[in-house]
Amino acid sequence: MNVSSCHSPSHAVRIALGLALVGFASGTASAGLLASFENDAEGWTINTSENATYAFNGFSTTDGVTEGTYSAIITGGAAPSYGQLLVSPASTALTAELATAAEVSIDVATAPGAFGFGTQWSAVINNADLGYTSLDGYTYTGAVGPGASGQLVWNITPAQRAVLAASSESSTLIFQVGGGDAGTMYVDNVRLTPVPEPSSLAMLMVLAGAALRLRRR
Repeated sequence: MNVSSCHSPSHAVRIALGLALVGFASGTASAGLLASFENDAEGWTINTSENATYAFNGFSTTDGVTEGTYSAIITGGAAPSYGQLLVSPASTALTAELATAAEVSIDVATAPGAFGFGTQWSAVINNADLGYTSLDGYTYTGAVGPGASGQLVWNITPAQRAVLAASSESSTLIFQVGGGDAGTMYVDNVRLTPVPEPSSLAMLMVLAGAALRLRRR
């Protein structure tokens, strides 16, 4: 081996630390899949009392698919009302999962020319102890334009998690949706990203500090 071509020890350590940080962070932030709509609604329903023209219209293997084989197709004949559209099954198991989750996310795609300016989304947790709680305060921060796709993400606050952790009541996860016109959307992969364990956070801080010290040298 040509020694002159070797990296210095500090360079090698920096590389190792960088890889450790990436790997550790990805491991502690892996998302739990609540629904993947694999040719099945998996207990999720459309609230037709608030969006009367909307329904599941099968499952696509070509459009809107981001993981697995299928995405659920949802179609409507009017603009979504900003009311409840997609509703999860209610369970105490969901309450426990939400109590340890930092984020809720869903993958959404819309057909070209659908929904006018696009769709706007808000994620809601309904639990008797927490109440009917929009995770963005009904500001509809999740948005997908016509013919576009994306992962929409909402944070669950520590205070909300504390209430859910103490709750013995069932919870429901609800997506309220608004838009400018009728159309077809594809939904996939409802996920909960867990809060890192305290020991994991401490290890990340140690690794980050070591990497910073090496960078300063």
